[in-house]
Amino acid sequence: MSDDILDSIELEKDNNDVILLSYNDIVKKISDGYFELLNKISSKIENNKELYNLFIEEMETLKGKYSKNSMIMLTLLTDNFLYCLEHIVDHNGDYFLYQMEKVKGKNGKVRKNKISKIVGSILFKTVLQEMDNKTINSVFTNIHELFTMITDTKENKISFKKEYIEYIHENFSENKNYNKIIMVLENTDEILNQEEEEIEEPVEETVKSDKKDKKSKKKDKGMFENMMNPDFIKNLENTKIAKLAKNISEKINIEDFPLLNDPSKLFESFTNPGSNGDGGNNNLQDLMKTVIQEVQTSFKDNKLDENDLISEAQGIMNNMGGFNPMDLFNGGGEDGEKKGFDFGMIEKMFSNLTNKK
Repeated sequence: MSDDILDSIELEKDNNDVILLSYNDIVKKISDGYFELLNKISSKIENNKELYNLFIEEMETLKGKYSKNSMIMLTLLTDNFLYCLEHIVDHNGDYFLYQMEKVKGKNGKVRKNKISKIVGSILFKTVLQEMDNKTINSVFTNIHELFTMITDTKENKISFKKEYIEYIHENFSENKNYNKIIMVLENTDEILNQEEEEIEEPVEETVKSDKKDKKSKKKDKGMFENMMNPDFIKNLENTKIAKLAKNISEKINIEDFPLLNDPSKLFESFTNPGSNGDGGNNNLQDLMKTVIQEVQTSFKDNKLDENDLISEAQGIMNNMGGFNPMDLFNGGGEDGEKKGFDFGMIEKMFSNLTNKK
């Protein structure tokens, strides 16, 4: 597959007129592109004979299914990668590497997770483990491009084609990741409309730095604007997470935890677990025990579903402009290196909240 498959979505005549492909033609192009991607991956995993042989076998099976169902490739792509499209765009390999097929619940029962597969029964993370970083980034780029093929751009806003959205609602309403898929549909522009921020040509380091700063400021601005949106706040109040938090806060007597009255002492307790800020006993651990106990009680009494809370949390983060709580542990760089708690992010949050009043 070429580094950029988007050109194949249009055909140019000699007079430079452009013929736009029909939706069915685009689906065909996506299918061809996905087969090319599978071929590329197969060439990179040849050293693992067992995996390679299974991969080729699954590819042949897929070809047979495709001859009977022209939508099978789009179904496979949607089922395995649409719900986590943001991680594809961000080239977040760790997200897939740490996916778990089975999760043990608090009741001791084991439930299955629906996680990404590349073809047949082969997990996406299995092939990622066999490839170098350059190939992995190329694979993420190709999947990203396949999804871009089925989008429209109007007034600089990206959205999926209406035919594709209808197809999703008709075929994925019973999918375990349906709620996550809907969140992606609601935030398509925020997820895909990032390329304009990228630097395509080599430039001076100072210019790169300025561009990164502008991108960061733009992201922060969008996050806080979304946070202050009345509809966002109203919807947030109605979530199970908010109700759970309210229930817990009502049962905690703040006077029992003096650290909460002094942020400087609270932060000191993080770095010095044996202190409450005055050299005395730390009551932060008691607070955590209280919170955990109340959460456990709420799960038991209210029959809360952990998956529902996770889906809500992801929806909240998407509506906050893609804010990720892990950003508070400022990786700082694009190398993903964690550099510790980002007090600057906290300062930004409080300053923006204050300015909105």
